[in-house]
Amino acid sequence: VRSSAVGEDAPDKSFAGLHESFVGVTGTTDVVERVRQVWASLWSDAALLYRRELKLDPCQSQMAVIIQRLVARNRSGVAFGRDPRDPSLDCAIVESVPGLCSNLVDGVIEPQTWTLHPSSGTVLSAPKDTTTPLLDVSDLERIVYCLRKVESQLGWAPDLEWTGRQERFTLLQARPITDRSAQEDDQRLWYL
Repeated sequence: VRSSAVGEDAPDKSFAGLHESFVGVTGTTDVVERVRQVWASLWSDAALLYRRELKLDPCQSQMAVIIQRLVARNRSGVAFGRDPRDPSLDCAIVESVPGLCSNLVDGVIEPQTWTLHPSSGTVLSAPKDTTTPLLDVSDLERIVYCLRKVESQLGWAPDLEWTGRQERFTLLQARPITDRSAQEDDQRLWYL
């Protein structure tokens, strides 16, 4: 059960992490309660302060709540068509954790990270100090293919969430990479 709002993920600002999301929700009563909590998070202190900082009218804020099937695989992660810390670099970043992607985006597990050439998929750097990488070359090639495909279809370098490997690979979400240079005084981490 998660939020979806116009402008929630955009190249110049992102509300990712401000609104509540819940995984593993089962049963009608629990789903209804989680929908209520996600909707209520539109009006949380953190969300209101962040909108104020961005000079957005909180009275114009709207949100849908999405209930979607959980795709649980043994590996998940994020991938960026460009390095989000410095988009001028000609590289893509792939991060992976065991289990659900929420383990990565919530900071529960430190990810394994690969840096790749965005068009060829050549590995520029790979995880160190690990005897068992979570992804192999064919996994990385599939992810880079998805990055290129999304970028060519939508016209912007993507920030992807994915789960699974090989024939069980599932693309969960694609959004533009948020330009961190446009958010130099972003106080959202303080809010969170």
